[in-house]
Amino acid sequence: MAKRREFARKPVSKKGRMRDKNPVLVKVAYEGTKRSFEMPRTSELGELQSLVRSSLKLEDGTYDIQYFDGAEYISVARDANLHCCFANAPRSPVATPSC
Repeated sequence: MAKRREFARKPVSKKGRMRDKNPVLVKVAYEGTKRSFEMPRTSELGELQSLVRSSLKLEDGTYDIQYFDGAEYISVARDANLHCCFANAPRSPVATPSC
């Protein structure tokens, strides 16, 4: 009898996407209110905007998303900007970027 091949299962979230083994901790501040939450490094800008809107109860167009790259604040206007932010984020879950 031939041996059956077994493959390691990849972790999957409730939405059917792969869970990121090394998520980014996003810290959000708006008018004195601060929130933080983990996001997969593969997240898109729309997902971040949705989390920001729901956690801070904001309307579209009433806020800007920026991250600090160590020297200046960079606006996040496209998925590419967000991926750049996440790519430069520390890999440690303790030290995280402010996006």
